[in-house]
Amino acid sequence: MRQPPRFHVESLHIGEVELSTAEAHHALHVMRLEPGAVVRLFDGCGRFSDGELTILGARGSSKRAKGAAVRVATMQSAPPPARRLTLLVGGCKAPRLDWLAEKCAELGVSSLRIIRTAHTVVEPRETHLDKLRRTAIEACKQCGGKFLPEIAIGGTLTQELAALHPSPRPRSGLSDREESPAHPEAGPALIVCDPDADTWLVDAAASSRARRVVAIIGPEGGLTTEEVRACVAAGALGVRLASELLRVETAAISVAAVFAAARPPA
Repeated sequence: MRQPPRFHVESLHIGEVELSTAEAHHALHVMRLEPGAVVRLFDGCGRFSDGELTILGARGSSKRAKGAAVRVATMQSAPPPARRLTLLVGGCKAPRLDWLAEKCAELGVSSLRIIRTAHTVVEPRETHLDKLRRTAIEACKQCGGKFLPEIAIGGTLTQELAALHPSPRPRSGLSDREESPAHPEAGPALIVCDPDADTWLVDAAASSRARRVVAIIGPEGGLTTEEVRACVAAGALGVRLASELLRVETAAISVAAVFAAARPPA
């Protein structure tokens, strides 16, 4: 069944919801939708609604429209993802980040954080985050996703590890950490991509019961031996992605794809 055209809004509520300038332009001048067309709004947080498109400020004429809105009568909510995946990725060049943001949205990644490591050469600017978020929105619109990844510039690897695990919690794999309401203090399962690791990611993901997973992917040049050891000391499981080395964006997308294809935790 063909789905209505999808448009993103920052806030979804009952009543008239005005589209942003960019989304209104796309609806009226790219897709050439007419007043009364049924469209679907989503807020990227799981809420969505179908409604009729209305034209603002042009007496119903889309050619002279000053904007567009949608009349929302009811809203629906999608169930939250069974597993939340966060990617901590060493900084890389802008075009590769753009592609990564797009694929993260398609594969259901919950959070993408660009971090600083010893071999980080390129650090993204805050101004580039807007472009990454717009890229993720467009991908989400096209693939039908209801949850947008949170995209942010993180800190150093040391700072990120400290925020995840205030005290080291070494363990032997992903399957031995299962979050439950009875153990809210349990942090996310942590993995670090290491081409010398004995454990393959596909095996670790297949047996994982963790509802939250944080994956650390090094930048161009990879993580140093000391950085990998620091991750393991913080409780991370070293995993191998492929027989050959992968570029940073390919490695990150491989992690996302493996967990997207893995059976979700019960």
